[in-house]
Amino acid sequence: MADHLDDRPLPLADIAPDGLYLLLGPRRVGKSVELKRAVVELVASGVEPRRIVCFSCDALRAADLPRLFRAARNLTRATNIPRYWLLDEITSVAGWAAVIKGERDQTLLRDDCVVLTGSSSRDLQDAVAELAGRHGRETADAERLLLPMPFRAFCRALGVEGLPDIPAVRPRDVFMSRRIVEDGQLYWPRLADAWRSFLRVGGYPRAVEGFVTRGQVPPAFIQDLWDVIRGEAFRTISMTAPETLALLNRLAVSLAGTINASDMARDLDLRDNARVEARMTALVSAFLGVRLYQDDDGRANVNAHRKFYFTEPLLARLANLRDRAYADPDDSRVTEQQVGLALHRAIEREQPGSFVQGSEVRYWVNRTTRAEIDFVGRLVGAGCEVKYVDEGWRGAARTLLAHGRGGVVVTRSAFALDADAVAIPAGLFVWLIDG
Repeated sequence: MADHLDDRPLPLADIAPDGLYLLLGPRRVGKSVELKRAVVELVASGVEPRRIVCFSCDALRAADLPRLFRAARNLTRATNIPRYWLLDEITSVAGWAAVIKGERDQTLLRDDCVVLTGSSSRDLQDAVAELAGRHGRETADAERLLLPMPFRAFCRALGVEGLPDIPAVRPRDVFMSRRIVEDGQLYWPRLADAWRSFLRVGGYPRAVEGFVTRGQVPPAFIQDLWDVIRGEAFRTISMTAPETLALLNRLAVSLAGTINASDMARDLDLRDNARVEARMTALVSAFLGVRLYQDDDGRANVNAHRKFYFTEPLLARLANLRDRAYADPDDSRVTEQQVGLALHRAIEREQPGSFVQGSEVRYWVNRTTRAEIDFVGRLVGAGCEVKYVDEGWRGAARTLLAHGRGGVVVTRSAFALDADAVAIPAGLFVWLIDG
């Protein structure tokens, strides 16, 4: 089981002096594990252990960081060649970017390899701007994103056999890759059960391990997710436990639709839509949710109603898992969420940093008929509409055609290769693009 869970790309495999790297993602996703794996790989490659400093910054203040650097250098004074600094959860330290900037400008840290992990994108763009020019000569793709494991890795963890060893397909190429879709019919039955499980379990490593070894997500991990939302995302927002559950439930109910912040504020007794926006922003900043903007002639319409998706099936189901009085969101809504997340992740591979920016994947509305397409965008390609049904999906294909370029209808089990649309089961579509 451990081998399956570790069978993922190593986001820190190429770190080297004098690089500065940011590894970002939600809590409990495995960033600390990746730091430990990096230490093992460095030592195995011949790096002297005394050159490696791995430290958790959760309890530190900005003023503690320079002292940490000085103390570690004093303890490892026997060597003057570049060190490796692996600092976990740096974004929990207010003012961290200014300290790192000063150390890179004024100390030997400029020649060292520095890896910083964080669970919050709050003020990230300001921090990136502050660190501009300080990532090092050899640093490529300084910002790396670690999210819960994709569906391919989930299938490997479950031991699904007989799947082809093919690279991930770019979303915009699925419509044209008809041979791949046609071949996919041969191995779709092997993916069908795994997809249904994925909608219930998601991709957090501890959840997957519990499901594989004991047949269920550990209750202790559900508590961990609850603590992450209460302690990380809503750290600066005063919310009671019942208020948090009500908010999570309302967002889960709204997964496939646009968010009317004023209506939500009224229903949740939050007084104004600014409080709703602040709570959604907190979830997005903690990598627990993404916003979806409406497309306006190739641009994000920031004035139109937005959609909201959680970044993980368990988060969408958390209100129900904590309190059975709240309904469990149906699989069609969670499927739409996971298709959207797979598109975001696939585009992140092509354009690092796009996930945090959050504007490359959008939804489209026909101004005349008000018909919608779930996902469009320059890198999405022809358009993607989710109809989690076995039949009756061709109306969605006509909407795609009205958009002007055809596209992909993501179904529950239906396959088709029409002239203007491809119909493909959700599990196969996500498996193809989210490698």
